[in-house]
Amino acid sequence: MIAFDLQAIQSAAHGERGIARYVFDLARTLAERHPGVVDAFLWNDRLPWVDRIGELDLGERLQSFSAVRGRTVDVLHVNSPFELLPIGEVGVPVRARRLVVTCYDLIPYRFPDRYLADVFTSARYRTRLGMLAAADAIVTDSQSAADDVAGLLGVSQERLTVLGAGVSDRFRPPTTPLAERIRALREAIPGIQARFVLVPTGMDWRKNYAGAIAAFARLPYAARSRHQLVLACKVDQHQRNELDRLCHEHGVTDRVLVTGFVPDDVLVLLNQTAELVFFPSYYEGFGLPVLEARSCGARVICSGVSSLPEVLPDERALFNPWDTDDTAATLLAALDDPSVAAALDRVPDAGFTWARAADRLVTVYDSVRPEPAVPSPQRKRLGIVTLMPPTPSGIADHSERLVTALHHDVDSVEVAVFVERTASWSQLDVPYQVHDLATLPGRWAAGELDSVVYCFGNNRFHRSFLPMLEVVPGHAFLHDVRLRGVFDRLRVDRFAQRWYDHDVDDDTLFAAPVVHAALTTLVQSAHAADLVRSDAGAEAIDIGPHPCAAVASTEPIRDGGPDYVVSAGIADESKCSDVVAEAMRQLVARRSVRPALVGLGGERFVGDGDAVEVTGQVDDGEFDAWLRRAGVLVQLRRTTNGESSGVVAHALARGVPLIVSDIGAMAELPDEVAVKVPVDVSAGELADTVEVLLDDEPRRLAMRAAALAYAARETPLAQARRLVAAVFGDGASG
Repeated sequence: MIAFDLQAIQSAAHGERGIARYVFDLARTLAERHPGVVDAFLWNDRLPWVDRIGELDLGERLQSFSAVRGRTVDVLHVNSPFELLPIGEVGVPVRARRLVVTCYDLIPYRFPDRYLADVFTSARYRTRLGMLAAADAIVTDSQSAADDVAGLLGVSQERLTVLGAGVSDRFRPPTTPLAERIRALREAIPGIQARFVLVPTGMDWRKNYAGAIAAFARLPYAARSRHQLVLACKVDQHQRNELDRLCHEHGVTDRVLVTGFVPDDVLVLLNQTAELVFFPSYYEGFGLPVLEARSCGARVICSGVSSLPEVLPDERALFNPWDTDDTAATLLAALDDPSVAAALDRVPDAGFTWARAADRLVTVYDSVRPEPAVPSPQRKRLGIVTLMPPTPSGIADHSERLVTALHHDVDSVEVAVFVERTASWSQLDVPYQVHDLATLPGRWAAGELDSVVYCFGNNRFHRSFLPMLEVVPGHAFLHDVRLRGVFDRLRVDRFAQRWYDHDVDDDTLFAAPVVHAALTTLVQSAHAADLVRSDAGAEAIDIGPHPCAAVASTEPIRDGGPDYVVSAGIADESKCSDVVAEAMRQLVARRSVRPALVGLGGERFVGDGDAVEVTGQVDDGEFDAWLRRAGVLVQLRRTTNGESSGVVAHALARGVPLIVSDIGAMAELPDEVAVKVPVDVSAGELADTVEVLLDDEPRRLAMRAAALAYAARETPLAQARRLVAAVFGDGASG
């Protein structure tokens, strides 16, 4: 199957300019001239529909991104690699065994001070260059563009093919008298004069509209007064003010007309009627307006740079756009020297046609089309999109352990990690590959991965994951079923309308957008699976429980003093820290005991002179020591959104006797490893439960043994194997 990406026609930035026109005409010719080659022409249903796509008359071959999402194609031809919209909006959501990419130009790369001064824009543009690096073949519209790809990016010539371009049939020599054409133009463009020089341009620095005005202003008065300079381009009010300022500065305000956007039929009339078409760009990937003007029978002069001499191969028609005197001299000769005008009329056709471009493209498809896929026993290639240390996150720590287990101990899988590019991600010293998340679409489209897992938590660090999931299909691993923090306010409102048939409130989990975008949903408890079913109406696969990481020592730390009663992690009302602190105070009043709130936030629940110790933030070594010295660890929750407690897992790995709330994932722990108390337990009841457990040394020893056995069984490797089985099937989990 060969798929052709049409979304450049829908481009918000360039939908009325050359690239959109190029893709439209190439697709039309390809479909008509080689009807059996392309199986699917793809339009992006995340962008607005444009009627021009319907004009292609592709029938069933026209398919939306949503219709093909997740499918594997033999060849994908991406025609808009540098559109700087979020990747979730423009990435083609298919997997390609071979990738063909069109590169129209590398103008931003050649002029970074003009186009890439903004750090964010530069990063997004340079990320798109990765698609060229991943492509099996690159096609360009000109030899100049091909030379830039080879010279600036180091791409071998063997991967490059110049297609050229053509023009639509509507661009043809006139068949009506000049006077009739002028009348039609005056109806469409009030104020246009009979003798005019046309500049088909755009309000982009490289188009050199300022140079066009400056050169026209340098013409002798007689030549200037006989002609009107017509700038055909779309402008907003700010841009029109800029043009007015330039005209006033050069003293040609009364001789310059700015048309604003003109439809194709008017553009054709302009080309057919102009005394001269003047194209002064600093750089062009192809220069389609020059070819269009020449196809209309116009006399044309243009810059002698980049690709333009390929389209207009005559020295007399070319000038240096950086030199206003040279530009003005060429302009004057074309207008006032009959011999030069006659020579320009005789410049031979350069031979560019859409038929030739389509034929060359089919040859490229044939050269990269893969042989039929043969099943292979090779290891499955799994991408993990997640947070990683040193990002301060329990999900980052969990992912590091999970990926390490996959890499070292699951022979059937080869793992690669994808993270947001930050100052810290490249500091990871790990034996597996860690890539910038922005490279995932290119790597996936190039067939480097067999499946992808996205690890979601309820915070902004995961905000880029859903847009990527919508482009690169994968499995969602929900560490928390409440995902409202993944969305900004705008997306919350948009998804509320899309996924919920009721008014949303603060209790709405917002798992539905992620769950419905994912191939499957993975969770770590039956309770989390129930929440997914309730919020999204979908089933989830329980690959829990949350794993217990191996520790250097499980020996308790005892100093001969009273027992420590510890609660660890960030203290908060949602974790019943108020109840725990009061229970600890009651215990101190009853017996000799050392209570402690270990971690941030404990000071909120303890007053001056209180017997409860508050540690504040502790490092990993201190945290380990506090768990190992705890005679009893108390970890409660009032509510749960499907998350699992990392502190509980750490305690189990050290054999610490536990008291937990009978809710969520904690309720699913074996009874022999934890004492469970009601969610609404009072401080007095909790103090009683702790005291009973402190006094029952045999039970605590039994709980310790059961906890260590549980931790030995529920390891990161055990969960890694369950994850692989869920993603690839049981046969791949060994």
